[in-house]
Amino acid sequence: MSDQKLRHSKGSLDVLYFKFSDKVIQHRVTRAELSLWVWGNQRDDDDDDTPDDDTPRGPVSITLQRILRGTTENGSPLLGPPLTTKHLRPTGKRGTWITIELRRMVAEWFKHPRDNLGVALKIITGKTDRRHTTIVETNPGAEFAPYLEVQTQELESRRGARIKRSVGLNCDEATQETRCCRYKLTVDFEKFGWDWIIAPKKYDANYCSGDCPMAFLPVYPNTHIVSLAEPPNNTGPCCAPRKLSEITMLYFDNEYQIVFTRLPGMVVERCGCS
Repeated sequence: MSDQKLRHSKGSLDVLYFKFSDKVIQHRVTRAELSLWVWGNQRDDDDDDTPDDDTPRGPVSITLQRILRGTTENGSPLLGPPLTTKHLRPTGKRGTWITIELRRMVAEWFKHPRDNLGVALKIITGKTDRRHTTIVETNPGAEFAPYLEVQTQELESRRGARIKRSVGLNCDEATQETRCCRYKLTVDFEKFGWDWIIAPKKYDANYCSGDCPMAFLPVYPNTHIVSLAEPPNNTGPCCAPRKLSEITMLYFDNEYQIVFTRLPGMVVERCGCS
C-alpha cells in the first residue's frame, strides 16, 4: 500500500509527507519500507560505461528524522531520533532503488495521526559539492519518486468486534434461506386498537424463524451436546431470539397521566438456536 506523498522544505531539510486515510490507520503496521532512488554516476547521454568524474563518489549517508511538533530555540524544526543508513552509489549505470525500514515511525503516525508532520531527510556524500542534493531523488513528481510501502493487519479488538456483529443471519421474505434467521416485522399498535399509546405508533419488532441444523448458531454449548445425545422427547434446538433491545414509549396510564418509559426485550436484534 502506498499513499499520497508530498515534498517541501524546512530550512535546509528535505521533508517527505505521506498521507494515510482514516480507514487505513485503524490497522496495525506489520511492515513499512521507504524506497528511495539513488542516482548513479552514469549520465543519460553517455554512450559508454565511463563514470562521470564530476559526481560525488563513495557511500551515501541518508539520515531520516520524524518531524515533531514545535521548534528549537533557534527556530529550527523539532526532530525525532535520527535513523542513519549508508548505501553505495551504483557505478556505471543510471541508478538503483534502496529501501529503509520505517515500521516504528509509521506505527507512531498510525497511533497519533495528528502528529504525522512528515519525515526529514539529510543526505551526505563522500565528496561535498553543489550537486549532492540530486544524489537521492526526493521530488514526488519525478520518474523515480520516493514511495512508502506499508503492510497492515487488522487489530484483534476490531476483528473480534466484527466477528461478533456478524453472528446470526438477517433475511427477508424473498430470501431462500431455510436456516434460523431474523426477519423484519413491523408492529402497528393502532391496528391492535391501542390508542392509549402516544408514541411510537409502530416499530420494528422483528422475529426469528428457520431450521436449526446440527451445530448451527448454538446459544449455549449445551444445545449442541444435547442434540448429539438425542434424549427421548427432545425436539432439538429451535430458532429463537438471541439478543433483544429496548424501545422507549410514551403512553397514557389508567389515570390518563402521560408516562414515559423504557421497555426492554422489545426488538429482536439477533437470532440463534437454543
